[in-house]
Amino acid sequence: MPPPVSSARAKPVVAPKVAQPAVAGPPVAAEAPATGSWQPGAAKPRPRVQQPPARPAITEQRAPTSAEIAPEVRRDLSSFEARKRLATEASQVNPISADPKLNNFDRICGGAAAVNALILNSTTPEAAKQNAEALRSSLGAAQVKLPDALDKKALEAAIDHFAAGSPSMNDVFLLQQAAYAVGRRYDEANVDEGLNPAQLGGLVADLKARGATLDPNTIFSQSKAHWTVTVGDVTANSDANVTIDSASRSPANKGWGGDVVIRRDGIVEGRTPTVKDPDSKTDPKADLTPAAYCKKHGLEAPKADGVRRGWTFELAPASTTGDLLTKGDHLQQLRRETTKLVNGQKPPTTLR
Repeated sequence: MPPPVSSARAKPVVAPKVAQPAVAGPPVAAEAPATGSWQPGAAKPRPRVQQPPARPAITEQRAPTSAEIAPEVRRDLSSFEARKRLATEASQVNPISADPKLNNFDRICGGAAAVNALILNSTTPEAAKQNAEALRSSLGAAQVKLPDALDKKALEAAIDHFAAGSPSMNDVFLLQQAAYAVGRRYDEANVDEGLNPAQLGGLVADLKARGATLDPNTIFSQSKAHWTVTVGDVTANSDANVTIDSASRSPANKGWGGDVVIRRDGIVEGRTPTVKDPDSKTDPKADLTPAAYCKKHGLEAPKADGVRRGWTFELAPASTTGDLLTKGDHLQQLRRETTKLVNGQKPPTTLR
């Protein structure tokens, strides 16, 4: 039983573009340190305007301008500016995701947001290592399946570079695929689409349980069917085609599709404004609003007071001692929440 959530991917403002290969320029020095739907609804891929060009060889990058850093150059995460720049400039539309063999550039925003959160939270060498090892460990969990076309040796090297506190932009593109694969572990229907709040919640809980330094300053928000992450004062948006502002990250906004936070008690909490209707015969992805859910299950109708209502769910990060994680503990928690939801035992609540 897949965890229930829904949303429709926003149409891109312009056709996605991937940098074209050109003659490699001189090396650039790395930056120096500075003095849904959950069933809760499912995130659908956005409509494609045109097919992106085939992936250019990673080593064949165009010469950077003075303001650019070549994608193969490793960054020093001990610098706040380097962390901020890497997280905010790492696009989900890149030579890896646009490769026709993967072709998932329009739906890996949840994975990209998770990686950006790990980068922004790598404030010390120890934190960078913890975050890298948490992602590496999560890839060993049951039901995690990396794309066959993904270069596994390159991914291992990317995680090693992250653990050393110096990943490149090319490394980030590989890490996005890894995080997305872990998030898809929580979709038992195995549908290749964007992560919904439950799936991203499972990914965040998994990383947190394995030692990632994610804390209450880290907030994942879905708006216009696109995930971004805010850490402190920095918001990282992996798709420049989707405009996101602070208002769009509020439940009061019509485009808001959910969020995932780490509470101060350590619990990972997700919220969603709609849930999938498992009984829909005509549309398997049909969504239920709070009013429709209450009507279906004979519950008291929500008040027509203009207040946004929906659902919340909690995930307690599993202990890293023993084998709870490899047995799918977070998945079991989501299954229990889903069962209550499907049986009408989770009346919608006010989303503040």
